Amino acid sequence: MAITITTREKDPINIGGVDRAAVLTVALDTSYPAGGETITPSDYGFGDFDVVLAEPTDGYTFEYDHTNLKLKAYQDAPAMRIEEQHTSVSNVVTLDYPAAWIMSAAKTSTALIWNKTAIGTAVLGTNHFCLRTAIVDGERTQLFLDASATIYVSYITQAWTEIYNCLVQNESVVATTGDTNLANPIMGFGYCTNSTGDTIYTPVTISDTTATGEVGIDFAAGTATGALNFSQTIATSGTVYVTYLKTAAANSFVADRYTSDEDTTTGTVAGTLTKPVAVWCNSGYGCTSASTINRMATRDATLVTSQFKVLWGQMGSTSARLQPVAGFGATTGMMHGLAYVSAYPWEIPTVPLEVPDGTDLSNVTGLKVRVFGR
Repeated sequence: MAITITTREKDPINIGGVDRAAVLTVALDTSYPAGGETITPSDYGFGDFDVVLAEPTDGYTFEYDHTNLKLKAYQDAPAMRIEEQHTSVSNVVTLDYPAAWIMSAAKTSTALIWNKTAIGTAVLGTNHFCLRTAIVDGERTQLFLDASATIYVSYITQAWTEIYNCLVQNESVVATTGDTNLANPIMGFGYCTNSTGDTIYTPVTISDTTATGEVGIDFAAGTATGALNFSQTIATSGTVYVTYLKTAAANSFVADRYTSDEDTTTGTVAGTLTKPVAVWCNSGYGCTSASTINRMATRDATLVTSQFKVLWGQMGSTSARLQPVAGFGATTGMMHGLAYVSAYPWEIPTVPLEVPDGTDLSNVTGLKVRVFGR
């Protein structure tokens, strides 16, 4: 079904000189298309629209895309999505919203490893994923999996613009043995790979001694100098590709709530953080002492060796916000070097996002759109 548009007047009304105006009444349909519904000026007696004003209706706001001649619908969107469930189609998962940052992707009991953008199934290893294409403004993000699966994705949406403004994708870095610089100070780590994505460097805290195949991350440096550290000579050209969050602007909402290199106190059941977690900055990873790597599993998973959970729902008075594998305690070391942004969901500043494609907007039947043009 296509949208229905009617006009109050047969022809636009002259409002002075060559300027004209008309009122369109729009009825939307059962499947909203990404990018908006087409409204072409020539169909209504105009050469171009100079101004388009649409009334907010049923919780939606509207904006006209003059370049593509489309009316776009917007609605309030969540800042964060926790364990959003999807079953892949031809190894592709389409998230419900445009992503600003991927915090984790996992099967019920298996954490997935983030690989280089757009490398495809030929390179993706078992239990790997990648972005199908780079994250862009306003487009629902797609993930590519190594095999068909049902997965759970925790991510920050583009409604939280301050996080989205910190995203740096696939930065090319000439890595050297020892300290390696990024273009920006680092606040969050997504991945570090070689050019083909068949070598993925596992993140460890900067205080640990990196081994071959590992990269040390200095979340607390506050400078781009020495943000990464390698113990080994990088193969071939020495170039690696890094997706990360750069440090937020000073005194901003995110900067004031960012905690870096925190060490937890732990027992056999829960780890204690000082604040509620809204953004997990070390995507999918957590570390213990001696470079032991832990991977993030889902909240409902039965943890096995080298896994942990973030207890996203525990954002009240309790400070037990992490759960490592049973038996993980003082004898095996605490989780350390953790980086996260703390906030309660209701205090996060957000902006509306475009309605996801396929949304049924057939309840919007009397939308008044005032157009002005020549």
